[in-house]
Amino acid sequence: MTDTRPGVWLKSAVRNNVALVIVLGLFVILATAYSVIVPLGEAPDEVPHFTYIRYIVQNHALPVGAEEHEGFQPPLYYLIGAASTFWIDTSDFAVRANGDFSFTEDVPPFNLLLHTTEESFPYRG
Repeated sequence: MTDTRPGVWLKSAVRNNVALVIVLGLFVILATAYSVIVPLGEAPDEVPHFTYIRYIVQNHALPVGAEEHEGFQPPLYYLIGAASTFWIDTSDFAVRANGDFSFTEDVPPFNLLLHTTEESFPYRG
């Protein structure tokens, strides 16, 4: 017979899945750290993913392959992103390339994009 008291099921599930809980906890910690440390727009393909989602929000349709860099991707991820961020005003978002960025090894590693203090942690809206 299973004990149905509040909290007993949760404790049992945690005890039986300690490794899973540890892995999920580490994932949350590392994902949060990555999100805070990597400047806005500098993660791999972040800007094209953002523009795909913004296209869906603004046009209420999926982009045709040539309209967006990531237009060939399956749309579920982007539809969820659009549904969860449609209320955010992105009209003032502008991607500004850093003129000092270089792929050569002789130059110190600059960010690909220019960043302002508004993008710094703690974030403000």
